[in-house]
Amino acid sequence: MIYIVTDPTPRPMAQQMDLLRSTLTMAGVEFITANLSEIPNNSTVITDCFVMETPVGNRGHAIATELMTAAQSRNLRLVFYYPSEACATLSASFAPTGQRLAELGLEGYLVKNGNIDVAGYTKVYNLYEYFAWVMINKFNTARLSWVQRLIDTEPKTHRFLFLNGEHRGCRELIFNGVKAAGLLDDCIWSYRGSKGDTGIAPVAEWQDPFVHVDFRFLAFLPEHYYRTKVSVITETSQDEFFPTEKVFKCLMLGHPFILYAGPGALVQLQQMGFQTFAEWIDESYDHVPYPFERADAVIASMQSCPDDIVALSRSVIEHNRQHFFTIAHRAHRTLLDILTDIDHDVIINTNFAVTDVVVAEYFLK
Repeated sequence: MIYIVTDPTPRPMAQQMDLLRSTLTMAGVEFITANLSEIPNNSTVITDCFVMETPVGNRGHAIATELMTAAQSRNLRLVFYYPSEACATLSASFAPTGQRLAELGLEGYLVKNGNIDVAGYTKVYNLYEYFAWVMINKFNTARLSWVQRLIDTEPKTHRFLFLNGEHRGCRELIFNGVKAAGLLDDCIWSYRGSKGDTGIAPVAEWQDPFVHVDFRFLAFLPEHYYRTKVSVITETSQDEFFPTEKVFKCLMLGHPFILYAGPGALVQLQQMGFQTFAEWIDESYDHVPYPFERADAVIASMQSCPDDIVALSRSVIEHNRQHFFTIAHRAHRTLLDILTDIDHDVIINTNFAVTDVVVAEYFLK
């Protein structure tokens, strides 16, 4: 039996608990969402609560503290589960939780995203497939096929799609660099309440580029992609491999991309089985260790990018479109592998599959 203890505060990424519950259901693993008083000794407990949670007063801190106190006398195996975030975005909760576990000598595990390890846990796991899994459960497949066809066939009004949502220092750096290089006129772009969309706009769907859902994983404006040749992706982290919806959208849609992310991000994507565009785009920026210099290298790659990149890279585009679904569906298996590595008593139904009951419960709510 797996016991799940959740924060009652609404989470911005509630889908991560859907992934957990649907995976356990399909694999035939018994689980219950429980209060601490209901959990027997020597149990495995999965929680989305951490110490030092924000905002002040968030119940997660108290719940995590209570779990650790109980684990000292009841031999609980604690799994801290938050695959939507990485050290770049949630280190303020991941790190102090690990420190507290180490101080108490507790068996605690962390399931997150990103590839930076966190001290204090017995083991740290990275669930890179999380955002891909979310997207396959949110995008209408007919609409997806339609957009893919238009990416392949529609005339392009701009060379680049250059969307910058929430403010981050490195996004300001590269935005100013692209502007100084005179490339903004070649872009459909957005940055902190401003936008340049002369090729498609104004349109009702993109009135405010800062709050529009295009800056979340749940939706995208198709014209952004089929009117442009290449995405210039400014990922969340410049310090680690933290694949989010930004890069997975391009892989899913088959939109060529230049990736301003942590060093080695392209290598990591290749290790996941995706193909990149080094045959036509200078991808040496991926090996530049520092964000300032990497931004300059990204801009240089924009300048040298061939105009017929979509036609040239057709085989890569098709490969990524197909492999995206392999990665997205692999999230269940990766999570099961993590859980069985933590708790060897977990019994898996090796023939687990998505059933109508699971679809209705977790994906059609």
